[in-house]
Amino acid sequence: MTIPNSTASTAENASSRLPAEEKRIVSELATNSNEPDSYFAVSKRWYASWRKYVNTPLGGGAAAPRPGPIDNSDIIETDPYLGRKSLAKEKAYVLVTQLAHIRDYYDMRKGELLDPLSNKSLEESGLVTNQDILLEVDERGLAGLVNLGNTCYMNSAVQCLAHTPPMHEYFLRDHTHQGELAKAFGKLLTELWSSGTNAVAPRVFKTKVDKAAPQFIGHYQHDSHELLLALLTGLHQDSDIVNVFQGQCKSSLVCPVCGETANTYDSFTSLSLPLPSTPTWSISLLSCLDEYLGEEPLGPDNMWLCPECKDKRQANKKLDLWKLPEILVFQLKRFKTSKYFLKKIDAFVDFPVDELDLSKYVENGESCLYELYAVSNHDGGIGLGHYTAYAKMIDDDNEWYWYDDSLVSPVDESEIVSSAAYLLFYRRVGSEIETKSAEVSKTDDMDLSS
Repeated sequence: MTIPNSTASTAENASSRLPAEEKRIVSELATNSNEPDSYFAVSKRWYASWRKYVNTPLGGGAAAPRPGPIDNSDIIETDPYLGRKSLAKEKAYVLVTQLAHIRDYYDMRKGELLDPLSNKSLEESGLVTNQDILLEVDERGLAGLVNLGNTCYMNSAVQCLAHTPPMHEYFLRDHTHQGELAKAFGKLLTELWSSGTNAVAPRVFKTKVDKAAPQFIGHYQHDSHELLLALLTGLHQDSDIVNVFQGQCKSSLVCPVCGETANTYDSFTSLSLPLPSTPTWSISLLSCLDEYLGEEPLGPDNMWLCPECKDKRQANKKLDLWKLPEILVFQLKRFKTSKYFLKKIDAFVDFPVDELDLSKYVENGESCLYELYAVSNHDGGIGLGHYTAYAKMIDDDNEWYWYDDSLVSPVDESEIVSSAAYLLFYRRVGSEIETKSAEVSKTDDMDLSS
């Protein structure tokens, strides 16, 4: 798609807008477009610079420059022999790729549908050189969420949950949900997975979240992990499907003097892994997990009354993974609090995308293989950051997509592992849930074909 440059008067009007106003206008267009199935190819390089511009906080220091009219020069290549222009291969651009209908869009007006398999020439198809064409897309699961005012943390967490197979399969079916939060969440997922939806404004859902968890009332910036835990707690009151997130840790106290051991078992819905506060070039997810599970001595203010010694003794505490869930969520603890300040740790954590093997961490030796399917990202510093999400279209095209509030675009798998990663969502491979999901998907395909 060739996008013409703005006229001088249009550019002048646009440059006079505040970044926040421009961001709002684009968000509303993405949500309320009269042609919600229309998509354009836009250079990801240009789009990234525009995102920096519209996310510049008022009074927050030096503002990022406005990038100017859309510049697609880096994603367009010209055939040296025929002079034809086309999208350059392996270049990053914002474009929805599946199930697209191509339509004549001369003079920005909808014309006839074009057959992509036709051998007709441009003249025979009624097209002229460098004219616009329109891609009409019918896709499910590629809808964005409107930012209602500092709600990017909520949008990021919801997109990760919306692409959790057992969650969306359960809530998209004809279940009767008694709780207000569960009803609102089910309706939101239905809208997100509806065909032809560009972006959804989650206003009703936000009111139900505020009612269930009053700490999120208003339009203040919050933490996507805190929202995730609150949402899973609220949904658990109405549905057992949340059990797919629940695992179990064994906590052991060992007295070095006599060897006495006491074990307790605690449930978890996510594992919060510590990151080194000192500058570190790169660490691995498994090294963070080893640190989390490592044995450590309890302090003198936390002595243990040893049943064998009949006296208070200093003990060592050790954690073990006792039961792993079907859906495993890791929180990389990037935010460190102290008495006087809040600090963000930007260390790069290398984590596997296709194969995370946790078998050695489980005492019974069962096979525990996981694959990544979603990531909640946090870019920027404290108070000025922005949450986005990566999610994989499982059992569809198996491609990754970037969810930035209302805007959705394809992303290469090589970009998923970054220093912005905050929450990692893994699903167990070869599990009962995965088998059941495949059966449900196959049944749905049979229903559609009949």
